[in-house]
Amino acid sequence: VVVSMDTLEHIRPDDRASFVDRLGSIAKRAIILGFPFSDDPGPGMMDRAMHELFENIFKTPHHWLEEHVRLGLPSYHKISAQLRSQGWIVRLIPQGYLPWSESLLPFTICASRLPGMQACIAEINDMSNEHLSPYDRNQPSYRMFLVASRTSLPETLFRDLTQRMDDHVHRLWSQVQQRMQHALLKQALELNGTLQQERMEHQ
Repeated sequence: VVVSMDTLEHIRPDDRASFVDRLGSIAKRAIILGFPFSDDPGPGMMDRAMHELFENIFKTPHHWLEEHVRLGLPSYHKISAQLRSQGWIVRLIPQGYLPWSESLLPFTICASRLPGMQACIAEINDMSNEHLSPYDRNQPSYRMFLVASRTSLPETLFRDLTQRMDDHVHRLWSQVQQRMQHALLKQALELNGTLQQERMEHQ
């Protein structure tokens, strides 16, 4: 089994087909690909907004977001067609519910540059993984998984991957959002206190 996660979008568009061909030549039983995609406008719009936000705050490009924007995102329809033409059976699995990703990813990317935020980022990731992951495969999504196999895989592997949203899930998401907001507010207050202390010391 060959697995490639969040790689295809960092390869030049003209080289993506040959990269997928190479994966197919190595894999014996299955290929698992995961990447943000261009087939819907949402992921690309989100990447551009995150990149602009990061540049405005930190005055420098973000390394992998810059590649997303400059190279453009791959198409899961094109990759699926390429694999199917070579005899692979392809299943598509959305991942990264876009309305959540639009908050979680910018927070994680920007907060990771701030001192003392690593524990908070880990806590929020743990909260999301523990409580929201069964619902994170609803559409619209930020990323698409392609599971390609030489033979048909049992339906039981895919049957319960996506669970329907309900009020309980929305409450859980609200708790995650509140934790992010509290972390940023605490960071802003601590930074303000540090700046005020420095001003007093220089008076």
